[in-house]
Amino acid sequence: MMILLFAAAAAATPALSTPSAPIHSLPQAVAPVDPAALASARKLLVLMHVDQTIDRMMGSLVPVITSAVVGSLENNDATRTAIQQMESQPNGRERLMVIFSDEMLKAFRSRYPSIMDVAAHEYASKFSARELDEIIAFYSSGTGAKVLELMPELQRSIGTAAQKLGRDAGQDAGLKAMKRALQEMLPSEKTVS
Repeated sequence: MMILLFAAAAAATPALSTPSAPIHSLPQAVAPVDPAALASARKLLVLMHVDQTIDRMMGSLVPVITSAVVGSLENNDATRTAIQQMESQPNGRERLMVIFSDEMLKAFRSRYPSIMDVAAHEYASKFSARELDEIIAFYSSGTGAKVLELMPELQRSIGTAAQKLGRDAGQDAGLKAMKRALQEMLPSEKTVS
C-alpha cells in the first residue's frame, strides 16, 4: 500500500508545464484476477478503511510535496517571476502554499478510487477469495475490530516516533558524511568536528 502512495506522490511532481488528463480508471496492464477474489478484496479494503488511511497519509505528504513543487516553480525560468509576484503580496507565500496544498489534496482524492482499484487487484492477485474471506472474518471479529479501531492511533504514534528517529539519523549521517567527505576529498583542509 505504501508503494502506491509514494507512487502517487511522485506522480504529483512531474514536469509542470503540461498537465495530463485525469486518470480515473485502472491501468490496462493489470493482469486478470479471479472475480470472487476481487469482490472479497474490495470488501476487505472497505472494512480496513484503506481510503481513510490513504487520506491520513496524503494529508501528511501534501505539505512536503507542495513545498517541493513551489520550490521547483521558484527556480523555473518560466514561472519564477509570477511566483515572486505572488509571494510579494501580503501573506503571499502562505496563501500560495494553501492554494497549492488544496489543489494537490483535491487531485489526490480524485484518484482514490483508482488507488483502491489497484489495491483490490493487488490483494486479489496475492490471496484467493477464501483467504480474503478469512481475513475479512478476522477483521469482523472482536480482536480484528479492535485492531482496525486502534490502527490509526498506532500509525500516528509509530509515525511520529519514526519521523524523529529519521530526523536524528539524517542529522547524524549528514555530520558524519561531511566530516568523511572533507577528510577524503579535501584532506588538506581542517575537518569539521
